[in-house]
Amino acid sequence: AEDCRVTDCRFVNSGGSGLRLDLHAQRNRIANCELAHLGEAGILLAGYGPGTKDVNHHNDSINNYIHHFSEITWHSPGLWAWQSGHNRMIHNELHHSGYSAVLITTRVEPDRILNEEGGRTIRQHEIAAEDKNRRRGGYESWKTREKYNHARHNLFEYNEISHSVQLLSDGNGIYVSGTGRGNIVRYNYLHDNLAHSLPSAIRCDDDQHETLIYGNVLYNNAGFSAGIASKGVNDIINNFIVAPAVVPRSGYISFEWAPVTGSKAERNIIMSHPKGGKAYAERLRRGTRAEDGPKLIETDMDQNLYFHPTDSHWMDEHLLKMQAVGKEKESLFGEPLFVSPEGGDFSFRPGSPALALGIEPLDVTRMGRVDDCSLPIRDGSRFAAKDHYPRFTWDRIPLYMHIRKAKSYTGEEIAYLAKFPLVTFEKANGHQDHGSVEAGTLTAARAVKQINPNATILYYRNVMVHYGGYAANKGLG
Repeated sequence: AEDCRVTDCRFVNSGGSGLRLDLHAQRNRIANCELAHLGEAGILLAGYGPGTKDVNHHNDSINNYIHHFSEITWHSPGLWAWQSGHNRMIHNELHHSGYSAVLITTRVEPDRILNEEGGRTIRQHEIAAEDKNRRRGGYESWKTREKYNHARHNLFEYNEISHSVQLLSDGNGIYVSGTGRGNIVRYNYLHDNLAHSLPSAIRCDDDQHETLIYGNVLYNNAGFSAGIASKGVNDIINNFIVAPAVVPRSGYISFEWAPVTGSKAERNIIMSHPKGGKAYAERLRRGTRAEDGPKLIETDMDQNLYFHPTDSHWMDEHLLKMQAVGKEKESLFGEPLFVSPEGGDFSFRPGSPALALGIEPLDVTRMGRVDDCSLPIRDGSRFAAKDHYPRFTWDRIPLYMHIRKAKSYTGEEIAYLAKFPLVTFEKANGHQDHGSVEAGTLTAARAVKQINPNATILYYRNVMVHYGGYAANKGLG
């Protein structure tokens, strides 16, 4: 499936999943849909199992309302990218899940035997001989296996999640586990996830590395184990953990099982439950020696803001320990002075110590579904992208081709141009072989669109300089 659009549809009261983009699926878009009261998942992006075949990618799930799913198969998530990468999941609202609301996963290593979890999905003929028996074993081992894990470079941002893990346990609001690099979990609002069986609102689990967790607001969540948990080298930056409903057993931010050397924990705000608890944890796997586990002193930790409503010395021991090794030198204890957390306003009042630390205020009104997906322009007007416009995100700025050639393009040249999302055919294109710039441009544009129907083609005519070769020139005085 390529270049398909599913927009303004309702998928409700089904025993199965709402939408599944299976195996080969690229540049598809699911937008403004409701997916509700489903027996299984809301939207599932499922590529091929671990191997070298990577053909499920660059799909969009935008502004969808996904709720009351997993009603029959309880472990089904609302959004799931399994072995699927470079996808954008933006401005969705998810609530009432049996298990995790969102999964970005592989969780299958090349050494997995046939009848173990995911063992039958492994494309054994594509696994290099030296990797077949390579077991999970931390960051360096993961780097050699990452090439088989294709749920990488996914962007999950501006979403809203509540009431997750209603039926099972060991699930999370957002769960990224055992897969590829470059996943971004950013600007999401997780609130009122109050199930007693919820371990954490956001978790990077089981050999997950190079994930960015940035700018998320966690408000009024249970999280019996942690607020944010990380088993691997991941960055946790500018997140707000506010009004936790319980004291987590581990820590509000928990580094777990594996070494986390080089992980960033910066510019976060942690507001303690009235009964306290630890801000951070160094959680060991059972049977693991302390020297082989995570160590806070090996992270890059600074410019964080901590607050306890009654204990002004809550963080003294932690700060003393970390500052002795050159960490947390600028971090502070103090009231963040949010305008109105209970009203959803997490901006800062004047005098907030967060401003001095360079912490970015977060606006939850931009998180979740939006009625108006347009973007503001400086002159006061708004820009609304349409389906035929080229794909764009600041996270991966697309390449653009601006080109001219007086003669016809070769087949090889056309194939190369078709790789670009946006092509402008400049003056002089093809006029020597086709009689005019217009005819030459149309011939080239049709050839590109034949290979890549999703490409946007712009026609060029200079209104300042009178260039020759245009058929339209014959009608000019």
